[in-house]
Amino acid sequence: MDADWTQKIEAARHLEQRCEPVLADVEHSATAFQATDLAAKQRYQEVLQKQRERAWKDAAEQGQAEDEPVAAEDRALSDAFLLALQDDRWRDAIAIADQIGGHMHRAMLEIALRSAPLDVVLELVQRRGSLPPDAILSLRHSVRGNEATIAEALEPFGLDPHYVNEMGENVFTRLARYFYSREDDWRFVEYLASRQVAVKPQPFGLDPLDYVLMDMVAWPVMQSEGSLRFVRFLIDRGAPVETSHLELAGQLLAKDEEAYRRLVNVVPELASRVHGG
Repeated sequence: MDADWTQKIEAARHLEQRCEPVLADVEHSATAFQATDLAAKQRYQEVLQKQRERAWKDAAEQGQAEDEPVAAEDRALSDAFLLALQDDRWRDAIAIADQIGGHMHRAMLEIALRSAPLDVVLELVQRRGSLPPDAILSLRHSVRGNEATIAEALEPFGLDPHYVNEMGENVFTRLARYFYSREDDWRFVEYLASRQVAVKPQPFGLDPLDYVLMDMVAWPVMQSEGSLRFVRFLIDRGAPVETSHLELAGQLLAKDEEAYRRLVNVVPELASRVHGG
């Protein structure tokens, strides 16, 4: 057995130990995660989703147990805070957050990473004292379109472009699921490539290449030069072509032959072996 598969099996065994109650429900063994077909990857994601839901439930129950009655004054401040955010009155929201307490700065920073001006983001980081570990994922959903510029500005504050969440997703996974082909998207892709962010963040489960191909299968008429270019980018950066990717290419062929031909013209590695390319 080569070193790569040994590493994969060890990772799966670690997962079994970490979420044993969940795995008991779905009856997966360590070696079951070796498969790279689409069904096996989707089953693995279901395991992670069950684990995440259990963690969220535990956290919610703990939070309910610790909840205290909210004073009318605090409720009014919270309402004013939310209204200021809705109106993009960031300075007013910061001033209200200062009155409520530090936990509001944390909540506000999560929102600011998606939509606030850079100076507001930096001020909140300084108030909070640090960035949340998953800041790069929040940044990906920015509506401003300047993710690369903000990411570079946040690096001195500990931004981790390599962060992988409990679902095995990194920022390239998020890009693949919500890729808009804007110039700002490509600047962000180039920024991540310059930081050597992995195009396959976990050895098992669905990866960025799966997600962008699944999107093409779901909406072939929305296939664009940008999405094709992104597939080419992922493979050129080292994403392995696996059974699931060939399956998805085959599904695209069955659904929209023209879209399939456009795909394999740019990425001949994905020519469906089942359908003869």
